[in-house]
Amino acid sequence: MSLIHNERAKLSATFLNNIAVGVIGSGLIAPFFVALYGLGNLTAEQIRFFGLAAPGWVLLGVGLHFLARAVLGGLKE
Repeated sequence: MSLIHNERAKLSATFLNNIAVGVIGSGLIAPFFVALYGLGNLTAEQIRFFGLAAPGWVLLGVGLHFLARAVLGGLKE
């Protein structure tokens, strides 16, 4: 039974980690490249907002990653 539990825990941890990558990608990397290459008609205020919001997105992504690590901490022998 512990093998099934471990595989489910690993699947859940992988899901959470993938969400973390998506959060960081959509909240930090994508707006950075939009602003860098002028891909959108962003005002200076919108660019400033993205700059101020970026640390929050990174913290959310890192938090989800550590939650995934916590899920893996529950693996059974």
